[in-house]
Amino acid sequence: MIDSIVLPCSLQLVGGGLIGIGFYALVDQWQSGEGVRIDSVADVLFNVGLIIAIIGVLIFFVSFAGCIGALRENTSLLKLVINYYYDY
Repeated sequence: MIDSIVLPCSLQLVGGGLIGIGFYALVDQWQSGEGVRIDSVADVLFNVGLIIAIIGVLIFFVSFAGCIGALRENTSLLKLVINYYYDY
């Protein structure tokens, strides 16, 4: 059981780190005077800080669901995590 808790909880740290790095990049871009402009899909795709933050949020929430599912032995949360990891 401890192995099923360690991986999702460590992935939460990775997701939180990616969120922090992404928001740091966005704040740095904002303070440099460039601003964060999102007018089209291309602006989102080429904004590296925003992409890193979005990936971090996704990793964090999926690993959070895995951690809570393993702790509470909730099969629906564990199925969500398994479907996410094996579909991609």
